[in-house]
Amino acid sequence: MHKKRIFAAALAVACTAALTGCAGGTGSREGSADKSTDSPAAEADGASGKGRFMEEEIELPEEMGENGIEDVASLPDGSLEFVVRPDGENARRYRYDGSGWTEAGEIPAPERVNVSKLFYGGDGALYYGGFDTDYVFHLWTQEEGGGINERFSDVFAVPEGEEYGLIPDFVGILPDQRLLASDISEAALYNEDGKRGFVLPQDFLGTDSRSAAALSGTDYYTFYNQEIVRYDLLTGKQSGSFPMPGQEADDFYSWGLFTDEGFLYAAGASGLYRISQDGTVWEQLIDGSLNSMGRQDIYLKRFAKGADGDFYGIYTNYDKAHLFRKNP
Repeated sequence: MHKKRIFAAALAVACTAALTGCAGGTGSREGSADKSTDSPAAEADGASGKGRFMEEEIELPEEMGENGIEDVASLPDGSLEFVVRPDGENARRYRYDGSGWTEAGEIPAPERVNVSKLFYGGDGALYYGGFDTDYVFHLWTQEEGGGINERFSDVFAVPEGEEYGLIPDFVGILPDQRLLASDISEAALYNEDGKRGFVLPQDFLGTDSRSAAALSGTDYYTFYNQEIVRYDLLTGKQSGSFPMPGQEADDFYSWGLFTDEGFLYAAGASGLYRISQDGTVWEQLIDGSLNSMGRQDIYLKRFAKGADGDFYGIYTNYDKAHLFRKNP
C-alpha cells in the first residue's frame, strides 16, 4: 500500500507571483500586510517580504545536515524539536530555542521501529511515531524513567487477512486523549480501546506526510474539494471553510497549515498568510517571491511560529535540510 504513495516532487512547484484580491467562499483572498518592503530600497536593505520580515538561514548541526530531518514539532515555548536518524543509529533529538542548538539525546523507541513522526499532543505530552520493519505504525510517549508508553496499538495493528494496517500521513492527540489519524482521503477519530468514531472526508494529497493539515484543540483543518475546511471534532461536522490563499488551484498539496493564538496560518511558495479562525479575509504577511519560500529547488516540510513573533520554515531538497528564520 505504501508503495502506491506518490512522493510528489511537485511540492516545490508553486506560484511565486504576488497575489491579487479575489472574494469567495466563507473567506476571501483579499488583504495584505504593509507593502513598504516591496521597494528596491527595502530589498537592498535586507528586507525579504511584506510586513518588514527579514530572512536568515540558520546553520544546522553537522549531524542534521548530513542525515536530514525526519520530523519537527513546535513546542509551547516557541522552540523547535527535531528528529534526526543517523544511518545505522537510533534517532536523536535536537532543539532550537531561537538562540542556539541543544542535543536532547537519543529517542527510546519500540524494538525494530524507526522514528519518523513527532508532535505535541493536546494533552500536553510529546508524542513519537514510526514504522517497524513490517511497516506497522507505532505511537508512543517517553516516560520519565526513559521507558516508553505505547498508545493505540489496536488502531494500527494489521487486520486479519490484510497486508497492511493503518498508515497515517498525519496524527494528533486531542485534549481528551482521543486519537486523530489521517489516511489518504479521510481522517478518523479513535478511542483508546481502538473504537472508531467520526470519519472526516478530505482530499488525497499523494504524500507520506500531510503538511496541509493542522489540529488545534478540537478543530481539525485540512483540504477538501481543494479548499481549506475546519471540522469540529466534538460533533464530527464541518464548521467552516476558507478558499486557498493562493490563486493556483492545482498546488493545494504544497501548503503547510498551522494555528497560533486564534489564527490559522497557511505557508506556501507564494508566501505566508493568516486568517482569524472565524474570519473572512486572508492577510498576506510575507511575499514568497522575495525570499526562499518561492524557491523551486526545495520543498516545505514544516512552517511554525517562534517565541518572539518570528517564523521558521523547514525545507529539504532530498539531500539537504534548510532552516530559515523570518524576523519581523
